[in-house]
Amino acid sequence: MTTKLILGNIITLDDIKPNVEALVVEDGIIKYIGSRKTAETLCDDDTEILDFGDNCIYPGFIEAHAHGCEAGRALGLVPPLYEGESMDDYVAIMKKVIEENPDKELYRGIGWHLIDKEPTAAMLDEICSDKPISLVSGDGHSTWLNTKAMEEFGVNQSMVEKYGADCCRVDEDGNPTGWLSEGPNYEVQTKTPLTIEETKESILLWQQYCFANGYVAAFDAALDIYSENPIHAYPQLEEEGKLKLRTFGSIIIPDDIEDVDSKIKAIADYAEKYNNEYFKITTSKVFLDGVIEVDTGLLLEEYNHKPDYYGVPRFSNHDKFVEVVCKSGDYGLNVHCHSDGDRAVEFALNGFAEAIAAGYTDQRNLLAHLHLVKPYHFEQFADYNVTAVTPPLWVPLVDITAKREIETIGAERMHAGYPINSFIKAGANNVFHTDFPVSPVMNVGMSIFIAVTRYAPQNYGAEPIGPESTKGPEEAITRKQALEALTKNVAYAYHQEDIMGTLSVGKIANMVVFKENFLEDDLEEIAAAETLYTIVDGEIVYQK
Repeated sequence: MTTKLILGNIITLDDIKPNVEALVVEDGIIKYIGSRKTAETLCDDDTEILDFGDNCIYPGFIEAHAHGCEAGRALGLVPPLYEGESMDDYVAIMKKVIEENPDKELYRGIGWHLIDKEPTAAMLDEICSDKPISLVSGDGHSTWLNTKAMEEFGVNQSMVEKYGADCCRVDEDGNPTGWLSEGPNYEVQTKTPLTIEETKESILLWQQYCFANGYVAAFDAALDIYSENPIHAYPQLEEEGKLKLRTFGSIIIPDDIEDVDSKIKAIADYAEKYNNEYFKITTSKVFLDGVIEVDTGLLLEEYNHKPDYYGVPRFSNHDKFVEVVCKSGDYGLNVHCHSDGDRAVEFALNGFAEAIAAGYTDQRNLLAHLHLVKPYHFEQFADYNVTAVTPPLWVPLVDITAKREIETIGAERMHAGYPINSFIKAGANNVFHTDFPVSPVMNVGMSIFIAVTRYAPQNYGAEPIGPESTKGPEEAITRKQALEALTKNVAYAYHQEDIMGTLSVGKIANMVVFKENFLEDDLEEIAAAETLYTIVDGEIVYQK
């Protein structure tokens, strides 16, 4: 038996003992929290002492919705485009990539956003016309191709007819332009998946990035988004003893599914085969719409710049959705929905209500992103025990997105975007997510800062910053509520409250050390806080 005595300013988020000076860990499990004097009586000469002095120790943070395999792409396997501030910038970045890698047969990139003009194949043809270029957008819902890639991946009139011009954009002559969203985006990306070994490398890059930012667990929001390789790669890494980031995963329900029972059973079979200590398949994933920034989010009121246009529905069969919820419940699975627009939110809540009426009352279903939500929805989240997965990092009003939002949904709806406090006031469970790599950073301090102020801190990396970037100040929450949305609330959402989320006796010794006290220190200092140590199962896995 290995014993550790851990000392510091320990903020447990445990309601009984919220702040202590010592905890004792035996074989990775917390056996005591309280005073240093008592803790020392539980130790012997072989006890390892980790004394963090005046630094603050928190429960390990939990990412409520991200994409582990795609994170690895952005962290080293695929050139990132996040620093670009115009479409021409993205072309220039890729031009440099091509010049430095002349022997590649396919050029990938990730992280572009629709800014000053629409992307076209012709823009990429200028830097490379004889090899395919495939660039995934920052939100993951669009792909930008050159002409060669369009030819190789079958982007033609047949694809336009299959998905429509709202997803497969066309020029004035009706020909595809090279900008794909939603269905055709995913179809193209599945044609160039990472290999199983690249997938494993990607997951390990993601794991280390999480540890470096204070996260000890994460929900992988679509294991099979481009291939089924991640479903197998995670358990392989666990078997090899390399996976220490506790990961809860979901498998996608196709938009046009016919046989719901067979699909849910297949997910449950994967869970039975693979679920273990560090990797668990827990959830059915449903995409209800796209994203508002590229006009595919599903709205109750029309888009400002497109009369009588309400977005792109994806999974849109109410009866099938209710069946997905109920069958998932039969197999002990939750349902996690991508729901950016308020019409998508309403669709999901109506489905959950019908499932509850049929007796499915024990699920902890979730809706993620929640760009626009109607006031009457908040209490429904609470009544139906639906967790609101909210993105504080997306809140601030910044030039790169605000102009586009005003054009598409208008200033009033823009300022109502990404509510947080309304969920908490209604009594719903609220958790934070970054959707990394959609957000190019995972930053606990910055998330807390924005949740408390509703504007961008000095290190946000975009203009404007400070109070000028405030959006919806009435949706601000307290520091403690923000901490809970990063820890105990996420543990509850994924049925992990018995083993993580707080520093309590009997729970796993997962914790993170910062210099800053997130409950008391200056907010700008908190926004710039850096992880000093991350501890998993009582062992240090990251040290600054």
